[in-house]
Amino acid sequence: MIDINYLKIAIVTFVASNETQNAQFQEYIKYFLERNRAGVATLHDSVLYLLPPCATTNEIHKITDNEILGVFVSTCEPVDTPPGNTWF
Repeated sequence: MIDINYLKIAIVTFVASNETQNAQFQEYIKYFLERNRAGVATLHDSVLYLLPPCATTNEIHKITDNEILGVFVSTCEPVDTPPGNTWF
């Protein structure tokens, strides 16, 4: 579960840039889906969550089966949100 008390600073979609990269990109998607996982990259003052295409991801932002959703979240200062507001 991702706590949304932190500010979302960007939502992006990742796709393979060409056919030669598509097979490897699909392997990443398959890896995340088979293990029911998301990727997490810690940055200087934010975190990047990489979410595979699934129903839960589509609750945040609709993507196709050939995309990965990236959500950048600031880790600097929590923002006030009502209790119980979380992503999956």
